[in-house]
Amino acid sequence: MKAKTNINFKNLRKVLKNLIEKSKHNIVYPLLLFIIIDFFILLIDFIVTPPLKIGDIAPKNIEAPRTIIYKDEEETERIKNLLLSQFKPIYTIDQNIILQKISKLSEL
Repeated sequence: MKAKTNINFKNLRKVLKNLIEKSKHNIVYPLLLFIIIDFFILLIDFIVTPPLKIGDIAPKNIEAPRTIIYKDEEETERIKNLLLSQFKPIYTIDQNIILQKISKLSEL
């Protein structure tokens, strides 16, 4: 009976050892693959374009690393006033009503 129990423990040790070795490979290979893919993705950002002189045509489109927006306040105000001048007022001011109200106030 003891011999059978020892065999089971030996088999259990072998099975556990195999599982540990397999799990190492299951973790190491995907991690290594991820690092390699990540390296090439990051490398794409650092590809250097050839130096250009004034007047040269770039071999490919060059994009700025960030966008800059310049707002011309004077031009914006001019366009705003131009657009506002094209609209008719919604209501008209009746001067007679103003005069009537002033006269009523003076009577008080």
